[in-house]
Order: sequence, then structure tokens, then C-alpha cells
Amino acid sequence: MVVHFFPKSHFCKMFIDFIYKHFESSQHIIILYTNKPFNLDTELFEYENVCDYDKKNVVWLYQQLFKADKIVWHNLSVCVPELFLLSSNLKIIKKSIWVVWGGDLYCYLNKKSSILEKIVEGMRKRVIKNIPVIATLTLGDYELAVKWYKTKAQNVRLDYCDEEEIRILSECAKSITKENETINILVGNSATKSNRHQEVFQLLTKYIDKDIRVYAPISYGDYLYADEVEQIGIELLQEKFVPIKEYMPLQEYYELLSRMDIAIFNMNRQQAIGNITSLAYLGKKIYIRRNTSMWDEFVQKKGYAFHAVESIYDESFESFIKYEENEKNSLYQYAKNYFDVSLRIQEWKRLFELKLH
Repeated sequence: MVVHFFPKSHFCKMFIDFIYKHFESSQHIIILYTNKPFNLDTELFEYENVCDYDKKNVVWLYQQLFKADKIVWHNLSVCVPELFLLSSNLKIIKKSIWVVWGGDLYCYLNKKSSILEKIVEGMRKRVIKNIPVIATLTLGDYELAVKWYKTKAQNVRLDYCDEEEIRILSECAKSITKENETINILVGNSATKSNRHQEVFQLLTKYIDKDIRVYAPISYGDYLYADEVEQIGIELLQEKFVPIKEYMPLQEYYELLSRMDIAIFNMNRQQAIGNITSLAYLGKKIYIRRNTSMWDEFVQKKGYAFHAVESIYDESFESFIKYEENEKNSLYQYAKNYFDVSLRIQEWKRLFELKLH
């Protein structure tokens, strides 16, 4: 039996559907949890073996983890009681797999001021140092885990797969039309500080006299930071700034992405892979930072035609909006490989079949 500890998010249904469609669902228990308010479709709990941890307790969780053959921690940003339970039981750690989401790794860089924060980080170090398998999208994230936490875990490369997303994207790609000459620019993917919106807005002010429109999705994340992003965006870009403050259904969001010309992801860590890949599939020019595991993986190692955020400092507007057909084809190939359902199935199958020592 494989027990999954999965955060309540917009990705829950995607993962549950994937498991139920391609694997023997009776061999999987999916426990959904949250460490902050999140409204989740209650129909998900009608699936057999999908459990709402909010209605359970730590004793119940311990029983599930104790009985499990493998435990997959999707994102290690768990609450203190669950982290304590994990860190204090080496037997549970030794049958665990950590699927890195990004923030659950890079939180290592956050300053730990309070005693509680230092205790939490100490528990995380014990878990990560002893966990036998770390699954990552990029090799760079695994290398950072080894560097920061001195772990000897085996690395497995994998990612999630949303087949409904692929279907909707395919429909949007067929209907892309350029309605006017305005250059639509997407900045970031959420209201998290790692997006570093202000730096991008300041960069784009040099094009303020051009026909541009700058969109920033800030419908989820840190709501105080979302207000700050909106204020700075309006101050720097004036009427050319469009904050996206309401959560959009998937179809509507992809229709928005299909109207973009350029996307800028200024994160200094692995983040927004889903958005990046969707935009690549839709044929958009994409900027990411050089000093990230994404740049190392997708540009340095695989040669895909992403552009560097840092290059915008010296770019004319003509260079900024120029996008060659061969570059577009390169990113489409990246997205096509990413959305290969059979490959994703193989990756997860290998993960579930791993022998843990």
C-alpha cells in the first residue's frame, strides 16, 4: 500500500484522476491536508481511499503511515505535528519518498529568527538527511538538497500529469489569433515574493511608451503581497498594468495565456513549471533567470530556447518582442516532451516499484 500525503490545492483532482486512471487505486491511499484555508471540491472525498485529514487526527495518521509500504510526501511543507511525527520515527522516514515542489526545498534559505522556526528546520534536516528517495523535476534541485541537508538519498526524476490540462491547451492552441498590435506580457504565476514582481515592473518601464499591457496573476499566495504587487504595478506601469486577482477556471486561464506574447518568470528558484510549459506549448516567448536549476536543466543541458531575464536590461523593444520560428519550435518540443502522458506514467510506475532500504 502506498500512502500519499498531498496538500489541498488546485492540483488535487489532477493527481487523484491520474492515479485512478493509470494505477490500481486500491493500492493507494491519498490523504489531503492543509496548513492554510483552502476550499476544495468535496466530491473528491467520494473517491474510495481519498481521505480528508482535517477530519482525522495525528493518531489516525500515524496508523496509516505505520501500515504503509511506501509513503509519498508531495511537498514537505507539512504542519509541525506531522513533521514531528515524521522526524521522530526513523522507520517511517526510511519508507518515505519526498516529491519536491520548490518552496519546500528553498525555504532552507529563509532566515530562521524564532525558536520554533529553528526547531522546525532541525526536524526537516533529520527527515531529509535520512529519507531514501528524493523525486525532483530538475537535477539542480536534488543537488541543492544534497548540499544543504547532506542527504544520501537516491534521486528520481519525475513530474505530474494533468490530462484535462493537455486537452484544453490543445484546443486553445488551435484558436490562437492576434487581435491587435498590443504586446501582452505575463509576469509571474502567483502572489509569492519569489516572483520578484517589482524588479520586472521596473525593467518594463523603459517600454512604457510602447503599446504594451502587463498582466500579473496574483489570485493565490500571500494576499498581503498581492496588494503590494497591485500597488507597485499601478504606480510603475499605470493603466498598462492588469492585476489578475480572481481565480480563473482552467479553460478561461489558458485562454488568457493564449493571448500573451511574452512571459517573464523572475523567480530565483524552480517555480511555475506548469505555467512555463503551457506557455511554451502555446508558442510564447519565455524569459527565466539564469541562476536557477530550471536554466541549468532546460537551457544549459537540453538547449531549449528560453531567454534570460537578465538580458532585458540591455534589450531594445524590437529585440524584446522578436521571436524566431526556430525558437518557438524549440519550446514547443520541450512542452510536447513534458506533456507526454506515457512518459509520466512510466516515471510514477518506477517510483511506486522502487525498493526502499
